[in-house]
Amino acid sequence: MTRRWPSRSALALGLLFLWPLLLPAGDGRAQSGWASEPTYRYAGAYHGEWVSTSSEVALASEAGSGIVLFTSRPASVRGIVDLEVACDGTVRLEARGHTDSTPTYAALVSTALGLRLVDGRLDLAARATLAGRLSARRAEDGSGYVEAALEEAVSAPATAAGTGGVSLGRRWHAADSRPRWQLLAGEPGRLQGTWDSAADLAIPGAAGEPALRLGARGSWSATRHSTESCPWRGQATARGAVVEGQMHEESVEFVFRLTADGRLEGEGSGRARVYGGVPGGCEFSGGGMFSVRVGGEYRAGRFRVQLTDDEQPQLLVTTTCPSGQYVAPQTALATAFGTVELAEAPGARGQSTAGGTASGVLEVGIEPLGELAPP
Repeated sequence: MTRRWPSRSALALGLLFLWPLLLPAGDGRAQSGWASEPTYRYAGAYHGEWVSTSSEVALASEAGSGIVLFTSRPASVRGIVDLEVACDGTVRLEARGHTDSTPTYAALVSTALGLRLVDGRLDLAARATLAGRLSARRAEDGSGYVEAALEEAVSAPATAAGTGGVSLGRRWHAADSRPRWQLLAGEPGRLQGTWDSAADLAIPGAAGEPALRLGARGSWSATRHSTESCPWRGQATARGAVVEGQMHEESVEFVFRLTADGRLEGEGSGRARVYGGVPGGCEFSGGGMFSVRVGGEYRAGRFRVQLTDDEQPQLLVTTTCPSGQYVAPQTALATAFGTVELAEAPGARGQSTAGGTASGVLEVGIEPLGELAPP
C-alpha cells in the first residue's frame, strides 16, 4: 500500500491562533518601538507574513493510558496577515497560514495485544479575523478556527500469536480558537509584533493512540501597500466689513479630504452676525446660517484651504436708512478671502487678510478626525 500524507496546510496558523497573549497591554515592550506620529498617519492597508519562533507537539494522554514512550519533532509555521488601520485607529486583522515544516511524533503504546509503535504526522490549517485598536497595541476581539488532520502508521511486532504488520489510519479534529495578536512596534508604512492564542489545541486520542497538545507562538510584520486619505475638520472665524459700515462676525465648522490628485474637497456650515452702520446714515442688522464649500490643494506637507460659496448670497441683512428699511440677501465675509496655508499637523493654524470693499481677517485651525495621540 502506498502511504499518502495529507497536503501541508496547517500547524502554522492553527498553532499561531491558539495561544494567549503573554504580554499585558502595560508591558514595557509594548510601549517601545513606535514612531511618534499621530494615529491618522498609520491609516491604510498592510500585507505581511507571520512565522513561528517556538512550537511544540506534547503528549496529553492521562496516566494509565498505556503510553510508554513519546517523542516529537516540532513544526515551523508560516502564514499571511492582512491588516486595515482606519483613520480613527481601529485595526482589522485577517490571518491564514499552514505548516511550513510538518511536525511528527512517535509513541510506544502498551495495549492488550502487546506493544505498538505509533508513528504520526500532523497537517493543520487555521484562519482568524480579529479587531482591535492601534492605541491599545493589540487585536484580540474576534474568532479563529483550526482544522487538524493526523495520519498515523501503527506497527505491531511479529509474535507467536500473529505476524504483526503496519496499519494506516487517519483522524481529524477541528476547534474554535481565540487568537490574540500584539502590536509591538510601528512607523507609518510598517507594523510588527507577536502572536499567540488563548488556549493550546488539544487533540484527543482513542485507545492505542496518544492524545496531543499543540502549542506555538511567533512574530509578524506587515508593510503598507495602500494609504487611506483621512478626513480633517476645521474651525474658522471671520471678522471685518463686507461694505462700508456693515460689520460681520462669523464662525464656520467644516470637514475636508485630500483627493488622489492633491486637491482638497469638503463642506461646512457657519453662522454670521451682522451689525454696524454709517454715522448719520444707514444701519445694518441680521445674519443667519450659511454653508461653504472647501477647496484648495496640498503641497509638500501643507494645506492651502479656501472657503467658497459659489457666489450665492445666503445671509439676510436688514438695512435701515432715513429713507426707509429693506431686507436683502448678502454674501458671507468668510468666503471673501483667498487661501489660508496650514501645516499638515494636528492643531495647525493660519490666517488670511483681505482689503478693498470687503476687508478683515480670516483665522483657521485644523485637526484630523479620529484619534490624535500617537499609538
